[in-house]
Amino acid sequence: LMKENQFPRFFAPFYNNFHQVKTGLLYKYFGYYPEMGMPLQTFSVYPSGNNVLAAGSFQAGAPNPFYAYGFLNTSEFTAKFNEKDNLGFRPHQLQVSLDGAGQPRFTAVWKKRGNEGYYVWINMPDADFNAKWNDLVLGQHYRIEDYSAYTVGGQRRHAAIFVKDGMPFYLFSNMTQDQ
Repeated sequence: LMKENQFPRFFAPFYNNFHQVKTGLLYKYFGYYPEMGMPLQTFSVYPSGNNVLAAGSFQAGAPNPFYAYGFLNTSEFTAKFNEKDNLGFRPHQLQVSLDGAGQPRFTAVWKKRGNEGYYVWINMPDADFNAKWNDLVLGQHYRIEDYSAYTVGGQRRHAAIFVKDGMPFYLFSNMTQDQ
């Protein structure tokens, strides 16, 4: 009879494309797929009842090396952003969910930075997001690599990764289901 910690690579209680996985279980086996050459590509952490669950995808060919952190409050996210920026990494995937108190929690995957310019803005009200759009996208030809809209205290907020790398993009927002 084998014990799970005897050969941890043989045990991963979730698939490389996963959802509704308790974060404690995910973090315990977090290295399983990256050790097989499958870095984390997408990552989402969200509350569900009394649990905090995760969804995401480990994929061959995803940016490597990478860092990923989930369900960070604003100050924790800012600290991780500064720490990883100083190490030459930038977020390429950003997700926002609200905790039980209605406060934003940020989940991001960082990749090694190239020569591209980038900005990451969180907790922007509509006017600030529109100003960033006009300045960075329309004025300086940045694209939005990832975007999330969420509501805090009845006010819509935006989080976005703006990247200047010459790649095209589309962003659709404020649409009805029919649109």
